[in-house]
Amino acid sequence: MSAAAQVNLPVFAFSDLPRAQGNAEKQATYMGKVADEFFTRIV
Repeated sequence: MSAAAQVNLPVFAFSDLPRAQGNAEKQATYMGKVADEFFTRIV
């Protein structure tokens, strides 16, 4: 996003896109699981 802002391209908020909230929640949940697994294996 910051790269797009630097070259003055229009940046659309995720809330403007359909199903964006659900997708963001899924991604956050998935990344949380990946991070948990990563730390479990490392420690």
